[in-house]
Amino acid sequence: MKKINRKSLVAFTAAVVFISSFLTFPASAADISGKAPEKVAQLQTSNGNVSLKVNHADLEAQRSSLRRSAAVLPAKFDLRSDNGTARVTNVKSQGANGTCWAFGAISSAESSLLTHMAANGTRFSTAAQAGRTVDLSERQLVWFAFNGRNNGDVSQFAGNDTFSTTRTPASAGGSRFISVPTLARWYGCADEKDLPYQTDSNGLLAYGANPSLQTVSRAHLENAVYLPEPVQDGVIDTAALTAIKNAVKEDGAVSAGYYSPVSSTENARFFNSATSAYYSFGHFDSNHEITIVGWDDHYSRRNFNAGCRPPKDGAWIVKNSWGTGSSSRVGADGYFYLSYYDLSFDEPTSFEMEPITYSPSNTSHEYHDIYQYDGVGLGGGWYTMNQPASFANVFTARSNSTLKAVSAYTISGGSKVTIDVYKNPESGNPTSGSHVASLTRYFDNAGYYTVDLGNQACDLPKGSTFAVVETSSFVRNGSQRYAMLYETGQRAGTASVNVSCSAGQSYMSVRNGSWMDMAGEQSFNGDGSTVGNATIKAFTVQNNSVAPETFQGVRATKQLAIGSCYVFNVKSQSVPVFTSSNQKAAQVRMIKRDAATGVAEVEVYGLGGAGQNVDISMTADGETTQLCTVSLINPPFVSDTTVNFVKKVGNTYCYQIVPRDSSKTPTSNSGNSTILDINAAGKKRQADGTTAYYFKFVCKTPGCAGVYVTVDGQAYRVFYCNVTA
Repeated sequence: MKKINRKSLVAFTAAVVFISSFLTFPASAADISGKAPEKVAQLQTSNGNVSLKVNHADLEAQRSSLRRSAAVLPAKFDLRSDNGTARVTNVKSQGANGTCWAFGAISSAESSLLTHMAANGTRFSTAAQAGRTVDLSERQLVWFAFNGRNNGDVSQFAGNDTFSTTRTPASAGGSRFISVPTLARWYGCADEKDLPYQTDSNGLLAYGANPSLQTVSRAHLENAVYLPEPVQDGVIDTAALTAIKNAVKEDGAVSAGYYSPVSSTENARFFNSATSAYYSFGHFDSNHEITIVGWDDHYSRRNFNAGCRPPKDGAWIVKNSWGTGSSSRVGADGYFYLSYYDLSFDEPTSFEMEPITYSPSNTSHEYHDIYQYDGVGLGGGWYTMNQPASFANVFTARSNSTLKAVSAYTISGGSKVTIDVYKNPESGNPTSGSHVASLTRYFDNAGYYTVDLGNQACDLPKGSTFAVVETSSFVRNGSQRYAMLYETGQRAGTASVNVSCSAGQSYMSVRNGSWMDMAGEQSFNGDGSTVGNATIKAFTVQNNSVAPETFQGVRATKQLAIGSCYVFNVKSQSVPVFTSSNQKAAQVRMIKRDAATGVAEVEVYGLGGAGQNVDISMTADGETTQLCTVSLINPPFVSDTTVNFVKKVGNTYCYQIVPRDSSKTPTSNSGNSTILDINAAGKKRQADGTTAYYFKFVCKTPGCAGVYVTVDGQAYRVFYCNVTA
């Protein structure tokens, strides 16, 4: 008999890998006193396959009355022909690989896109026809989920976060705890033509992928809804059954797991190959991910094997990922019927995509840009607290844009999420800026969501900062619980979840206390796991008409790394004069000014020592105004050369750069390549474990040029060289 509210892991073959299990973890003594989080999910491996133990009770912590009601649903429904329209793609084959988790997620995503297209008038009469237009790459999702590190702009591609395995990605297995955050990262939705699912003569997936395909995303995930599981202790929860049906009918196919037989004896017992009907009644846990494309309430229980029949009629219409050959395991043309009462059925998930008309070269996304620090979602451990816990991410606008939406994670049904947005907060306090948006949302189901800000959308001038602050809570057993909205790095056997977090990115406030920089809270969980960034994303659209910032009164403190620049706009009627309270620590200059509008572009450059504070002021329109205070901090590297010097044409010079974070790879370039030609000159592992990178420049022509070092997409001027003839 199925255990109450929890599931355990079982062994299975690599060809049908789908891992998902649930276990209730007891609260620690520290949590009872409100001092430490309670773990409700944990990374694990079995037979080398990666999975996540999740507190099943939390996911289901919802009342049936809270679940979305639906219009009267038909007794039978099939996405292969919904009033003559196919809203599901053709059956594919995963080969001899443990990649069913990717096929299930991608199949649901493809169906969601087809649903949007049908609503917009683009319809297909058959699944085969639909699949020729909408065909996403499972291989890209599989490979880059486990090869997620990105050295580009950390707030766009989530830096060094990744799932890792000592096995090949195609054999490691997975579930929605990997597919959801990878798709939410805007990885994993390349077109099949970008990265085809190629297998060798043994059916094994080709190893590797072009790194340039990592961030290709032809369509974006908006929501991943963790739907309720309808069978508990052999009893059907009709509200949960209706919720899944409603999701299939309204949003498209739903990914789910079930137990697939691992022996011919089991298969003969549970699967009726003559009718393609499957039902298992013992205590089995899911090991394979499939896709629900419809249902039949009147599908007779007599279609199942005589010695293994469900108690009543009704079955899901299921799309498999083992090809279309009719056999004793695959089902008729790749489809089979799965009883509503199957005890292994779990993790029904609706992957809801952005509402676009898909094409392989589509660029008309709903949101143009993503801001994020997390690439693995909640990662290898999920936690809650019995005390209020709020989280924030601070971002810098990369262009003139409008903030339209933010993300939200819920780890329980019936969750309440509060969201606040602040513009230009002071360093270390994300709620200190201008409060521009505030809203509360309630979610029937656990999952990942995109929350549109509606009429609270706000403009972001390039270079301005903004903070998104969130609290996610739910009620369990009559007590309020708060989700710890941060990614967790953990290692278990052959698998690990790797996270990175830098100062000034993410903040946490526990028990309504002061804000803590999460870069300094690495051991907060108290169990040896690593705390990463807050799991909060922001989505913008380009807006070239955004008005420039206009400072009024004293500006908040701005952290400025030595060697970097802070650029902002300011408006005045008369020509302004800018001053620094310490020119040796921070220099200020006006880059340009539009006389017609009175808008000036201003640059502050840090060149002093860490810990120095410098006031930047403007005199204009008959008064002097303090615009901001810059607080100098160290750059993310150490250079062996920081002084400026003079060289002659033809001279060469070699300098050393050592990143403070050994996972970072620096690059270097010249401010004027016609004066200085810079090239990498090798690297060396040092005794203290750091890596020294060497660069060499050649003086080509007379003039003055700066030498810049770039880490995580941010350029720092280390020194400059005056070249003479």
